Amino acid sequence: MRRDSESQPFGPNPKGNSGQSWLKGAGSRKGQGTILCGLIMLGTAPAASAVPTYSVTEIVPSAGLTPGVSIHAEAVNENGQVAGWEKNPATGTTNGFRWETGSGITHVGDLPGGDYFSKAYGINNAGHVVGTSDFADKEQDYQSKQGFIWKEGEGMTGLGSLPGGGDSSKAYDINNHGQVVGHASSSERYADPYLWEEGRGMEGLESVPSDFDRSTSFSSARAINDKGQVTGEYLSYTHPHALLWEEGGGVADLESWESGPERSNAYDLNEKGQVAGTSYTHFGNFPMVWEEGEGWQALGPVHRGAAGGRALGINDSGQVVGEFGQGLFEDETDAFFWEEGSGMRQLEGLIDPNSPYAGIDLESATDINNLGQVVAMGTGAIPSVRQNHAYLLTPQRVLPPEPVPAPSTLALMGLGVMGLTRALRQKAS
Repeated sequence: MRRDSESQPFGPNPKGNSGQSWLKGAGSRKGQGTILCGLIMLGTAPAASAVPTYSVTEIVPSAGLTPGVSIHAEAVNENGQVAGWEKNPATGTTNGFRWETGSGITHVGDLPGGDYFSKAYGINNAGHVVGTSDFADKEQDYQSKQGFIWKEGEGMTGLGSLPGGGDSSKAYDINNHGQVVGHASSSERYADPYLWEEGRGMEGLESVPSDFDRSTSFSSARAINDKGQVTGEYLSYTHPHALLWEEGGGVADLESWESGPERSNAYDLNEKGQVAGTSYTHFGNFPMVWEEGEGWQALGPVHRGAAGGRALGINDSGQVVGEFGQGLFEDETDAFFWEEGSGMRQLEGLIDPNSPYAGIDLESATDINNLGQVVAMGTGAIPSVRQNHAYLLTPQRVLPPEPVPAPSTLALMGLGVMGLTRALRQKAS
């Protein structure tokens, strides 16, 4: 895939202009008036939003950089601690971890009877990690997977499952109150969403809105904020639907973008209740953000041939990260950073050009914290061995916006405007 040396917003000019069309008619008085307005606006219009550049820290496997060992980074908290897992094909192990600068990877282990398999999906500011692990189901005499919470000094605790549903479950996220969400088998379906709290255990959330078909559904809770709002999705045989649970307010279908097919997915939400996800259009799936009263808003152009993808993480400032690719069935993707006013940017193009990691290939960005730190992944440089490398990107500085004229320049512009206006009046008289 071709790489540009500088990060540029993706897609065409949203208005379809060439960048020169404002010069049309400059020979007429109407055109001169347009130029005057443009000069005046140049001195008064606010500058475009600046975008950050990043320093890069690689999340190195516990045994060092070893060919074939893959690292997957899933979430980052406000302290820069990262949750994820490393997979070693040589040993057949998958180990969930918490990583932090200085101490590196700490494996979270697995549940009793587990066979060296765990994955960490979520982390809160206390450093508590949640995910899924192998464990030995003594009642049914086989290995299953169960959601867990891990705390430093206490180790891993299984979260169990919903009543009548066996012991299978998965934990995706944890907020700063220690509330955990995910999905678990139930007496009715393969998986229903749940909320877990210490001392109360696992309680089922309303799986789908009342007008949905419950007989063919699979529902999961993917993220929870500190207000207790939960987002996730309902999956039927044909249509995924993004959902939002309000504490004490039931579950709502977030529907889809404009006139597109009734399909959407939700992956994260912030403290404002904004949801990062995907909504489907007639041209494929596109990264979008949902907001109360606004619905789904596309983060880039939506048309045939435009870059589709997924918005995977959102912070409280509304900054979004995720992945995009050319079309619905494109295998290769690129990580992106999006911010209102700056648009969508190729994340690897924002790395400090003086960094030793400048030029790396980032395929996906999975989370962003309120400090603007991003966790992202890319592939290694060995063609015969496809393995994930994971990185923590930290904002180092901001790229300056388009330069604005200095006060002296603005003064000269003012004199020029006055002179041109006087000339026009004399000509008119």
